[in-house]
Amino acid sequence: MNRNNYFQKIVCISFFFFILLQVSGQVENKTFSAYAKFIVSDALDISWKKPQGFYDLKTSTSYKPDVHCSAGFWYQCMLQSNDGGCLILYPAVDLLAPVKPYEIARVQMISEVYATAIGIDDELLHGTQNHPTLDFNKYVTTLTKNEASRAFNADTVFIARLLLKKPYQKTYPYCTGVYVQKKGRPTMLFKCFFTEAGKQKEKEYLRKLYKGVKYRNKNWQYDKEKLNKAYKRYLNYKVLSSL
Repeated sequence: MNRNNYFQKIVCISFFFFILLQVSGQVENKTFSAYAKFIVSDALDISWKKPQGFYDLKTSTSYKPDVHCSAGFWYQCMLQSNDGGCLILYPAVDLLAPVKPYEIARVQMISEVYATAIGIDDELLHGTQNHPTLDFNKYVTTLTKNEASRAFNADTVFIARLLLKKPYQKTYPYCTGVYVQKKGRPTMLFKCFFTEAGKQKEKEYLRKLYKGVKYRNKNWQYDKEKLNKAYKRYLNYKVLSSL
């Protein structure tokens, strides 16, 4: 990837993350069911169903896995498994709805893997000739085209093992990032956290996540007016004009 283009995409993610933080506090309905109705509407046209055996914590949060990451993200919903072994952060899909670059999932994945694996901010790599190399095969699995299509009706899906310096919420020492992209559609960035016992059931939890999330119709296009109307109807807040 061209370094300049890579940097521009990181900046783009950071900018929209900042914008969403400005409006997130205005959301009155933070339930999973409300957001699921919002994104399945014409505004985003993505299907979300709550995984079997999970319950809604009814809260939102910002998160980045390491201080070295160039860009964090806003996660609109948090679901926890009934057995307590898994916590899934569901992304604010609307954050990236207007963003054009198709490579955002890959860029975010690279940023987070670099930061957690070797503790280096990927933005700093642009100013060095001999930056550290990283064996991404050690940390990242890329689903085949058929697997990505079956899982999310997506084009590309990256599954990344992120090395946490300390357990998330003092409970979850393991984190798996799921980065989903489809040409012409908003990117989805999930974070799945596991306890020691939950890590043994990771594949089971991930299958439940995959089963409930799907891109829908092929002819979707970003429409700012539809998005604004959906914000008011389903989430009860007014977006900034810049979105």
